[in-house]
Amino acid sequence: MLNICRRHRVTIWHGHDYKSNLLGLLLRRFWPMQLVTTVHGWVKQTRRTPFYYKVDQLCLPRYQAVLCVSEDLHAQCLQCGVPSERCQLIENGVDTQEYVRRFDVVTAKRRLGLSPNRFTIGAVGRLSAEKGFDILIRAVHLLLEQGIDLELLIAGSGDAETELRTLISNLKLYDRVRLLGHVADPRSLYEAIDLFALSSYREGLPNVLLEAMALEVPAVATRVNGVPRLVIDDETGMLVESGSASELAKAISFLLRDPTRRADLALAGRRHVVERFSFAARMAKVKAVYDSVLCRN
Repeated sequence: MLNICRRHRVTIWHGHDYKSNLLGLLLRRFWPMQLVTTVHGWVKQTRRTPFYYKVDQLCLPRYQAVLCVSEDLHAQCLQCGVPSERCQLIENGVDTQEYVRRFDVVTAKRRLGLSPNRFTIGAVGRLSAEKGFDILIRAVHLLLEQGIDLELLIAGSGDAETELRTLISNLKLYDRVRLLGHVADPRSLYEAIDLFALSSYREGLPNVLLEAMALEVPAVATRVNGVPRLVIDDETGMLVESGSASELAKAISFLLRDPTRRADLALAGRRHVVERFSFAARMAKVKAVYDSVLCRN
């Protein structure tokens, strides 16, 4: 995604990935403009992407402003040569007026044809290794073995789908773990789950977690990168170490058995998102960056 904005006859090019960042540099040879980019993270997906991301890291020092969505990305951008005065931390935001709960969990479950009495865990994201969905599936398997009545819904598509389906088959979880594929608007899913689980090995500040918490869904997430800025352990959610199915299962079990604590975390999570991560607040910061680079022209 990219955004082109004109003001005072000056063009601002805003890139969001390695393709648009390289294209911005090429086009500037033919059209004068200021270059801004948002860095969302680099994740190895195929044999080619490490090369593409290296190209991206060579482009970034030539941009007038580099916006990073998490502290670890900010540090990486400084390491690849982006001047500190051009590199800013501006975390992701969510439209907290748009993401407002419409239905209680029981009503939302019925609207999706889910059992209102079964504890439902939800997850949303690209089906790839760094998301750790295999760990989440194994955690659910551990809980089912303890006799807990629950199910897991995962929305998303990606290269790891075949591996995940094989894991579900091997663990005989056909009727308890469902891969929903790509869901364009997951808000109805968020409202229908009792708990949102993020099992990633790497993240910036994930939009899916922002969205779920804005909709008052209690969250368990891995303690990686920018996530602890959003999920404050035992205040706005629960944090666990990445890669441990048993630790993830333990945290889920704790909240599953304590609906009062889940409700408290859900409200605190919503409040934290509204106060710190609203879309309006983020766009005000982006606007300030635009004004700054325009003044340099």
